[in-house]
Amino acid sequence: MIDRVLRLNIGAALGLCFLLLMAVFAVTGQIGRIGIDNDDVMRLAQIRDFLGGQNWYDHQQYRMGLEGGTLMHWSRVIDAPVIALILLLDIILPYELAEAAAISLWPVATGLALVLAVKLLSRDNSRYIVQEGDLARAVWGFGLLIILLLLITFYRFSPGRLDHHNIQFAALALSYVGLSDPQVKPKRFALAGAMTGLSLVVGTEALPFLAVNCGFAALLWGYKGAAVSRPVAAFGLAFAAVICTGFLIDTPPSAYGQIYCDILAVNYAALGLAGGLGLALLSQLKSLDSLLRRAVGLGVLGAICGGILLILSPECLSNPLGQLPDNVQHFWLDYVEEAQPLISKKNVETGSIFYFIGLILTAWGVSLWRYKRLGFTPARIYGLVLSGLIIAMTLYQLRYASFGLIIGSLMLIPWVAERFVEGKAKSKDSVAYIFAFALSAASLWQMPAYIIGDGNAVAPNTDVSARALTNAQAGALTNAQAGDGDTTPRDVCFPEALKSYLKSLPPQRILAEPNLTSAILYNTAHSAVNGNYHRNAAGIDRAVDIFMTPPARAAEMMRADKTELLIFCQDRAAYDIYAKAAPKGLAGELKRGAALAGFVKIPLDTAGMITVWTPE
Repeated sequence: MIDRVLRLNIGAALGLCFLLLMAVFAVTGQIGRIGIDNDDVMRLAQIRDFLGGQNWYDHQQYRMGLEGGTLMHWSRVIDAPVIALILLLDIILPYELAEAAAISLWPVATGLALVLAVKLLSRDNSRYIVQEGDLARAVWGFGLLIILLLLITFYRFSPGRLDHHNIQFAALALSYVGLSDPQVKPKRFALAGAMTGLSLVVGTEALPFLAVNCGFAALLWGYKGAAVSRPVAAFGLAFAAVICTGFLIDTPPSAYGQIYCDILAVNYAALGLAGGLGLALLSQLKSLDSLLRRAVGLGVLGAICGGILLILSPECLSNPLGQLPDNVQHFWLDYVEEAQPLISKKNVETGSIFYFIGLILTAWGVSLWRYKRLGFTPARIYGLVLSGLIIAMTLYQLRYASFGLIIGSLMLIPWVAERFVEGKAKSKDSVAYIFAFALSAASLWQMPAYIIGDGNAVAPNTDVSARALTNAQAGALTNAQAGDGDTTPRDVCFPEALKSYLKSLPPQRILAEPNLTSAILYNTAHSAVNGNYHRNAAGIDRAVDIFMTPPARAAEMMRADKTELLIFCQDRAAYDIYAKAAPKGLAGELKRGAALAGFVKIPLDTAGMITVWTPE
């Protein structure tokens, strides 16, 4: 039976894995629910806005922020598959069911890219020892187990996870196996170039890793010359084509000349086109037939790309979040967990540090040891550099830890297969491979968090402010209370009583802490002042000012902004931050349960957890 599965063609294998994953998620009750991350909820709110008539090129979130809303930095490309599924399923299903099915199917489907990556790995790792066929099957078999366990336990590929990170992880995985091809085939390098471009189209977080991909392709040609000219040209052309296509699909014509550092704008598009097309052209010049000449050619291309960057957007060489207002920096960004360094008191005390970096550190160390035995080829050096950069970036910011889970798993799979084949060659009873398999399973690295902490702290990319100051579940939207079959995210700070009350009101602007914004936009027609997005800096800044201002003056500020409602929840750590900084401010008075000068309390049955106020 196992041998039959391993002999399935890739199409059948992908289909079988998809059905298996959907069955697991159905049994665990995850089907038909939107993800718990704010970004998942906000993404679906924006999809609904588009289906409700908002223009494709209009990236404005009109219901978040102050007057006029907030221009979001999200790519519409990620919305397209979900929108297409909803429209297709809506032909045969009621809209609610079509939406629930679409948000469940798409995130799981993105995980199949990792299965494809494993299949490609199995074709690459059959020439290190004598038993070639056995090793190829072992890579495929153990790779399937490791990746399926990762897809089941790693929340980014679960139903309802609509944020763009799953596409970035899938794209990096495929670009890694493409560039790691020992035969340097043009098709594989074209795949790597396309996936590198796609990752930039959907978001700029992975830019450091994309730079490694582009740098490796360029240096490989510089080192080997004509022997790799076709695959390197394929990489450059595919990269440039995807960048150009993504820019045209996602950018409104009126914004073609605008410079941004957090999305694919003209500055990055020009850089990608120059770099990709320039590399493809250089690789085809027969006159560059020596190492020195190729080095000069790459130097010129590098100078052109560097000049484009320095002329169009020198500000993009620094962290764009460093330009945020002081209030936003100190009272919001400093408490966004994914933006913090890995080494922190919380990560050490909860044991989550092992999960965030243990797998990729093991992969780097094991690979270095393997390559000393097998030899250091350019592709293997590339893997070491990429994984080393992931480790460095994870130490810098926790958001990069998830990339380590993906690349670390792929790097360790051949090692597990080698331990299995070599062990069985010595003794049929050998079980030495089990240790290697355990170290390669991402779920094993979660165990310290469950033993030391509560196990809920292993969500390195969750963009939820102030989570580090409360328990792991305080800020998370959860479906635990949902028993009516809908896809509505539930939360102790957004109970049915509050939801029903808000739905009974005409649309108006609401002030709450940022974690409630996505729930307000998703569940109601109201607007919210501040959300967990750096482009909403003006809204966050204004909200911090109001919460730290004495109530009477805060009420005046709300009236000036045409903000009609204030929602306060005792379970939110953000209010503790504001109250500590300004004890006599609005947040401090709310925490003490005092009467608020300038406000009228709305009677609402919420068991004392939530209070709703309106400025007089």
